[in-house]
Amino acid sequence: MSNGTLRETVTNRLQQGFDAVYWVLIVNVLFWVFALAGGIILGVAPAIVTGMQLTRRRAEGRLFPVFRTFASVWRQEFWRANGLLAPFGIVGAMLVVDIAWFRATGSAGVPAGFATAALVIVATLGSLTSGLYVHYDMPFRAYIVRAARWSLGNLPHVLLLALTIVLVCGATYVLPGILPFLTAGALIAIPAQLCTAFFRSNERLLAEQS
Repeated sequence: MSNGTLRETVTNRLQQGFDAVYWVLIVNVLFWVFALAGGIILGVAPAIVTGMQLTRRRAEGRLFPVFRTFASVWRQEFWRANGLLAPFGIVGAMLVVDIAWFRATGSAGVPAGFATAALVIVATLGSLTSGLYVHYDMPFRAYIVRAARWSLGNLPHVLLLALTIVLVCGATYVLPGILPFLTAGALIAIPAQLCTAFFRSNERLLAEQS
């Protein structure tokens, strides 16, 4: 590889990296704006689904006015997104309370470890369910079941998605200052990108087999 080609490759990779960080920052800001617009409890789920939807569109090379499109999709998906992610939100909140209680009572260890692992599983399945929702049209009640079945048949992909969530949360634990600026955006945009890649790969494999 010539020096010119190497410089061009490095420049392109740096540009892609900066572009990815920029998008995470944008999604993070919009997540908090619209989560607050929905009073947090009702605003989080549509903000997650909308962030994943726009990340998918961006990955496909589509251009759109970001704020206006985010607002439009957020309104359209408000009730469906809350219905879709409510089970994950409820179970996740219960697990967070359990983990906090274990630590407060000094009984952290195996019980807290199990609760943390369960929380990672819930977050991973929730991300995958959201990814399926923004990619495919199917009966509304089928998304969670299909996500669970897909997980069992694609364990390497699911483990990568889970590892990504753990790394983002771990980085936030070590550097809590990034919480308001990067964490939510990273937990939405990166899984959305991964799900897009997973589903495209799966579609290509199915097409080759047929």
